[in-house]
Amino acid sequence: MRLWDNTALWRNLTFASAALALLAVGAALLLTVPLGARGPAPRPTVAVLVDAAREAVWLALANPAGTRLELRALRPISPPPGRVFALWLIDRPGGVPRALGLVPPGGRAIDQLPVLLRPGATLGVSLEPAGDEVASAPSGPLEQSGTVVATDALPALGIASSTPKENEPGERAPVSGSP
Repeated sequence: MRLWDNTALWRNLTFASAALALLAVGAALLLTVPLGARGPAPRPTVAVLVDAAREAVWLALANPAGTRLELRALRPISPPPGRVFALWLIDRPGGVPRALGLVPPGGRAIDQLPVLLRPGATLGVSLEPAGDEVASAPSGPLEQSGTVVATDALPALGIASSTPKENEPGERAPVSGSP
């Protein structure tokens, strides 16, 4: 009797192949994390820095990783003569302000933040004496400040995170001059 005609050999090979296939499927199921368990994708964070009159002055936008920050002036603003704007980060309530650098009147982008920017942190702008560097602490109060929030939290705050492309029935048309 030839080896290829041996039914016991084929039964054992079939059993071994099936066991190996089941083992591979089981390992794949155990090692693969379902998409839902990974959590939501990180979202960009934003902060609107307001002055003492609660008027928006600066808009801060951070990338999802919290490593890059862009600060934009929302209206024309310039510091008094002999003074400059300085940007500060307070990473937790009661925390010490950390200097992020000088800010020109139009705004600034910081490509590598020295610390990760997380929701709940406070960004602030102070007026500092003109010079080449920012001191280790603000020389006076923060003139404008705002709390960093994740963009997925904006709807809960009553702020739309995206503009609808078309007005749906019952929706108001945008006011002229607004984005």
